Order: sequence, then structure tokens, then C-alpha cells
Amino acid sequence: MEDLKDRVAVVTGGTNGIGKAIALRLVRAGAAVAVTYGHDDDVARQTTDQLTRHGEAAVMAVKSDATQAEAVSGLRAEVEDRLGPVGILVNNVGSVLRPGHWLDQSLTELDRTLRLNLMSAMLATRQFAPGMRERSWGRIVNISSTVAMVSGAPVAAYGAAKAGLLSYTQAMARELAASGVLVNAVAPGTIDTGLTRAAPDAVTARSIAATPLGRLGAPDEVAEAVEFLLRSTFVVGHVLVVDGGQLLNV
Repeated sequence: MEDLKDRVAVVTGGTNGIGKAIALRLVRAGAAVAVTYGHDDDVARQTTDQLTRHGEAAVMAVKSDATQAEAVSGLRAEVEDRLGPVGILVNNVGSVLRPGHWLDQSLTELDRTLRLNLMSAMLATRQFAPGMRERSWGRIVNISSTVAMVSGAPVAAYGAAKAGLLSYTQAMARELAASGVLVNAVAPGTIDTGLTRAAPDAVTARSIAATPLGRLGAPDEVAEAVEFLLRSTFVVGHVLVVDGGQLLNV
């Protein structure tokens, strides 16, 4: 298994939920970590303070729009200027913007959903993967969802984006493996995050009832899977499902 100490990592959407749990595991492993966020400066400061308390390597938070190419290019320049060459990329940013009837969702909402959940990973990979390939070492983990495998009309655009992310994972895995850059994905089920807590109670209850373990997953249980893939030396193009057995009931 790879030693992550002194590696430089970027975790998009890393100031809360699953992203924050991943960042915490990375700093505990000795990596320098940059987390990105969209708007909440206070939460970003709180996150970097917490990360600093759990590790000795440098940490930073960067406000960046993950859906815009120029912003992602600026992110790479800022992180590598302060922390050094990036060897680990976790494409975690994403969200279900507004579940509802598929005919009621505006074109703007559809476009934003696809850009946030799919294009963001493409833009970040285009920025960071070339340097990893030049240095003959890199790890990229894309955070998809079990909705990529079993979607529904109220989240059709989100499911399509997350399914596209799995296809992109396989394509990049084939493209980069020979250069020592391993690309994989994790597909969480229903995890106890702010996004889940914002859903109606009945929706969450149905998810729990459909999960053989009978509970929500914890963000750190997803982060554990991500850390495994980051440390692995022979897992390429894999989708690691972390859902408490939920897909068994589909």
C-alpha cells in the first residue's frame, strides 16, 4: 500500500460532509491538503482549523467555482505555488440541486446539475492529471453515487451526471494507468450529510428501510473507501460501492 505522507492532495467540495471526512483522513496520513469551497468563508476557516489540529502538513482552503475552466486553472496554480505538485485529486464536489418533476426543471438547473456533478471532475482532471503523468505517479478518485446505477425521474439529471462520471472514470483509468496514475471511483449510498438531512423525512426513511444495515452511512465510511483506493497499487478503473447493501434490494 502506498504511503501518502508528504503527498499533496486536492479535495473539491472539501469543507463539509464526505469531502471534509476525506480531507481529515488525508491529513492524518501526513498529506498536505487543499480543500475547495464555493461560498461559505466561515465554514472554510473552521475546516482548515480542524484539519490543522489533526495533522502536521500544510492545509489550505481555496474558494473556487469548480464548474469554470479558468477558476480550476487558477486553483491548480495557487495550490501548486503554496503546497507543491499535486499527486492526489479527489473529485468530490456535487449536489442534487432541486429534486422534482423532470419537466419542471429549467434548462439552467439542468445545465448547472451536469456541470457541478460531471464537468467539474473533467475540468479538474484536465488540470491536474498531466502533471501526475509527467511525474509518473498520481491518484484520482471520483465521488459518484449509487443513483448512477439506479436513478429516478426526480433526480434524472443528477443520476445522468453521476453515471457519466463513472464512464469518465473508466476512460481516464485506461488512458493514465500506464503512466502510474490510477483512476477509480466511489459510489456512496445514502450518507448522513447536510444534503441528506435537508431531504424530507419520508425520503430518508425509505432509504434506510431499503438498506440491509438499517441505517445511514457515515461520511468517514466513504472516506475510508477513498483512502483505500488512494493507497492501492493495483486497483484501476474500479467503482467501489459504499451503500450498506442498498443495491442488493434493487
